[in-house]
Amino acid sequence: MQTLVLKRGNSRRVADLFAGCGTFTFPLAKTAAVSAFEADIDAVSALKEAAKHAHGLKLITVERPHLFRGPY
Repeated sequence: MQTLVLKRGNSRRVADLFAGCGTFTFPLAKTAAVSAFEADIDAVSALKEAAKHAHGLKLITVERPHLFRGPY
């Protein structure tokens, strides 16, 4: 799935909905900034902490919206 997203062009920013602990977030952040959206508070905490310590990646932002109402 990551490969398909990255092959779509030169995206500077991508969204990862239902990001969980970052299975797609971190590989995608190798080439594009990622806005990760996740509703589970524990997954959000883990993802934020991991993003703080990730090196050599583009910007990763993490939000905790109600994903069934909309990501924003």
